[in-house]
Amino acid sequence: MKAMQAAFAGQVAQAGQYQAQFRTLMASLEAEIVRQVEKAPTDLLYLERLRVMDQELLAAIEMARGEMAKAVESAQEASRLEGAMPFSFGPPFVDLPSAEFLGDLLTASRQYAAAADAYRLQLERTRLKPRALEGLAQAQEQLGQDAEARYHRARLEQIRRGASTDTVE
Repeated sequence: MKAMQAAFAGQVAQAGQYQAQFRTLMASLEAEIVRQVEKAPTDLLYLERLRVMDQELLAAIEMARGEMAKAVESAQEASRLEGAMPFSFGPPFVDLPSAEFLGDLLTASRQYAAAADAYRLQLERTRLKPRALEGLAQAQEQLGQDAEARYHRARLEQIRRGASTDTVE
């Protein structure tokens, strides 16, 4: 998404413009779904996914502005929204797993205990997700929880070894 790229590049004004476009399109889509006589449950779920993305984008823009406390609040709301989505056939699909993103923001803010909690939440949602395992291990190292960090790094290495030994037929 161009808006996230702009925010991560520190281009706050451009990210804000992209977010405004995103919100306009999201509102148009929502209006179209509301007008439908028969609404598919997946349509409504898709709107929830967009709300998660909007909160993540807001968090990224606030981070780019240097407003980490507001960024964390927005990321927490994104994580709450994602957590409320139903697990119909596995975890709900979102482009950027929100608890993981929250963990990244909390790590950047040196709030390592809260970051570890966010990564654990992501691991509950998406079991053995490598990026969340890495984040959790990093947070635990910062907290002096060396044994726990070694355990999670060993799990991560197991996953990586398994992936490198798999062959495609």
